Amino acid sequence: GSIVRSDCSGDLSTTCKPCPSGTFMNEPNGLHNCFPCRNCAEDHGLYIKSKCTTMQDSICDVLDDHYCIEFLNQQCSRAIRHSVCKAGQETKTQGTKTTDTVCVDCTYGFYSPSGLKCIKWLNCTALNEMQTEDGSSVKDVTCRPTRGRYGLLCGVRLKK
Repeated sequence: GSIVRSDCSGDLSTTCKPCPSGTFMNEPNGLHNCFPCRNCAEDHGLYIKSKCTTMQDSICDVLDDHYCIEFLNQQCSRAIRHSVCKAGQETKTQGTKTTDTVCVDCTYGFYSPSGLKCIKWLNCTALNEMQTEDGSSVKDVTCRPTRGRYGLLCGVRLKK
């Protein structure tokens, strides 16, 4: 937490002074300058987990929905937002502080309008309905009820 104010000379021993705000010293030293505190910038996807003191550097952590892409001295120095799956895809593996989200395309017969989960197409036949539109990876098939055809037979008797 301190650095050299004045070096020893003659009968005078070395004197020390505390590190100023925004700096720290975490080891015995003969230095004249403290180390600058780490910046846990939100625009780098980080936040301050532990504030810098005169004896310890800031400890940064990764923001939610972000993952680390650069490390410096075994700490994350830059993180970016997790990927978001697109329509026609689903999340295979949710992102963590060290890995990105993994997206996969919906297989044939499934759709995902929002990119969250692939859902099986409706089976119109099982619903006793007719398919009117094909499905795709982003939309379900369209069904409509089948209508039975009813006819009305009228008999008309003609007089002779």
